[in-house]
Amino acid sequence: MRMVRQPSFGFIPCSLGGLRSEHGAVRNEASALCCSSTSPLSSSSPWLIDRSPRSKQRFKEARVVECRMNLRGGSLGQWWNLFGWIPFLSMGSASSHTVESLTSRRKRLWGRPADPSGVAAQHDTKKIRKTQCRAVHTGGDMNRENDLNISSFSKEIVVPAIRLDARHCSLVHTELRKYLFNLPKLKIVRKDHENPDKRRILLVSKHVEDDGSMQAMFRNTSNDHAYGMDDMHDDVKRFSEKYDASIVSEKVMITHQNLGADEMMRELLPENVTIPTGFQQIGHIAHLNLKDEHQPFKHLIAQVILLKSAHIKTVVNKVGQIENKLRVPEFEVLAGIPDMSTEVKQNDLVFKLDYSKVYWNSRLDHEREVLVEGFEPDSEIWDVFAGIGPFALVAAVKGCNVFANDLNPESHHYCKMNYKLNAKKFGKRCEQLVAQCSNLDAREFIRQRMASHAANSTRRRVHVIMNLPASASDFLDAFNVDSSSACEPPMIHLYCFSKHDDPEAEIHERACLSLGRTIPRESVRLREVRLVAPGKRMFCFSFPLPR
Repeated sequence: MRMVRQPSFGFIPCSLGGLRSEHGAVRNEASALCCSSTSPLSSSSPWLIDRSPRSKQRFKEARVVECRMNLRGGSLGQWWNLFGWIPFLSMGSASSHTVESLTSRRKRLWGRPADPSGVAAQHDTKKIRKTQCRAVHTGGDMNRENDLNISSFSKEIVVPAIRLDARHCSLVHTELRKYLFNLPKLKIVRKDHENPDKRRILLVSKHVEDDGSMQAMFRNTSNDHAYGMDDMHDDVKRFSEKYDASIVSEKVMITHQNLGADEMMRELLPENVTIPTGFQQIGHIAHLNLKDEHQPFKHLIAQVILLKSAHIKTVVNKVGQIENKLRVPEFEVLAGIPDMSTEVKQNDLVFKLDYSKVYWNSRLDHEREVLVEGFEPDSEIWDVFAGIGPFALVAAVKGCNVFANDLNPESHHYCKMNYKLNAKKFGKRCEQLVAQCSNLDAREFIRQRMASHAANSTRRRVHVIMNLPASASDFLDAFNVDSSSACEPPMIHLYCFSKHDDPEAEIHERACLSLGRTIPRESVRLREVRLVAPGKRMFCFSFPLPR
C-alpha cells in the first residue's frame, strides 16, 4: 500500500488492491474505485486515519466501517467492509462528510435497523448451511409429519437422590455406579439447599425395569411420588447405613438434549413400529434404508438424526433397489440441505464424490486393508469395477501399479480427481496412475488387460479385483481368451453375495459356469466379508485363473 503525506493531517491509503473482505475475496473493484477521483479514499480525499485515543476506543467497539461509494449519477452503487488495519476514518474540517457509526449509517441508508449479526453473517455460507440443517420446530403442535416439536420431549419428573456429605460423593460413583441416573448432559450431583456441606446424587429406584433403557426410567418415575429407602436397591440401603446417608426426592427437568436418538424415536413412533437400527454416514450425509413401516414417519426420523448427529447436514433414504448398470441408487432427501457432494476420509486417504451420481460403501474400509495387505508392492492391479477408486488408491499407496476402470463416467471422473487429491501419497507416479484410469465396459477392459499381459515380457504378479457382488461373476467369461503366454496367470478376487448354507460350494459352482472352465477346489480361498442382511452375506472368492 502506498501512503501519501498531507500537511497537518496524517497518512491516507491510495490503493486497496490487496485488501480482503470478510469473505476472503480480493475486492479489485474496490481498488479501482478508491483510486478514482470520485472515491472518498482517493489521494485528494479529506478522509484520514484518526490515531487519537478516542478513535482507538471506537475501534475496539466496532472493527468494521462501511463506506458509501457514489458512482454515476450520485446513486448508491457499492458497499464493502474495511477492517483490520483501519482503526477509524475521520475527515478534515473542509469536508462536508461526517463519520457515523455502523448502526446509524446502515439505518439511515437502508431504512431499517442494523442486523446485529453483521453484514458478513448474511453471506457466510457455512453459517447459513448450519442454520438450515439445524432448523427444527421448537414449539406448537405436531400437526404435520415434517414438523419435529422438540418442546414435546421436555418433562419434569421426580427421581430418588441419595443425600450425603460432599466428601463421600466419589464413593457413590465407585460403589453405586450401576444405580446412577445417568443421562447425556444431565448433572446428577446437585447442591443441597438445606445444608451447603451436603450433596444430592440422582439414582434409579428398584422399580425401574432391568432393560436399562431411558424409557424404563420414565415409565417408572412419577412427578408426585415421595421416595424413601424402601424404593431403593439393597446395595443402596447398605451404602446409606454405612455413610449415614438418606434418600430424598429430587425434581429433574428432562429435555431433548438429555435423550439419545433412539430414545427420541421411541417417544415419536408407535409401539408396534421398530426403531431404525442405524445409518451409513458418507461425509456429511446420513444414508437410511427405511422399511415400509417407517415410511409414514420418515421425515420425523430424519430430523431426529439431523438434530442428534453433530456432523450430519443431509439425511437421505434409498428409494428402491440398485438395478441400473452404473450401480447408482436413487435417493430422496428427507431433512437438511440438498447437497450430495461430500468428502470422505478413509484408509488415510481423502475421497471426493457426488453421492447421487456414484456408488460408495463406507463399510468396506477394513476389507480394503485386508485385501491389499496380501499384495506385493510391485504387483499389477486390475480394478475392474473401481468406482471412485477406494481399492485402487489403497493399492497404489502400497506401491502397486494400478489400472482402475469403471463404466460410470462420473466414477471415472472422481477416480482421477481423487488420485490428484492424494498426489503426495504417490509422488511422481500420480500422473501415470491417472493416465491408467479407463472408462470401459468391464469385459472390454478385461480383454485389453489380458492381451497386454500376454504380450508383456515381465513376470509381474497380477491381481484382479472384481467388487460388484450382485453380478461380478457374470463377467468371468471375459477371461476366456487364447493366450500362449508363459506369464503367471492372474489371481482373481471375486466379491459376491450368497444366501446358501454352503456358500463355498455355491459360489464355486457359479464361478465355474460363468468362466467355462473348472476351477480346482484346492486353489480356492473363501473369506466372509460382512453380513449384509439377515441370511445374506458378502464373500471374497479368490482363485488363480486356470490355464
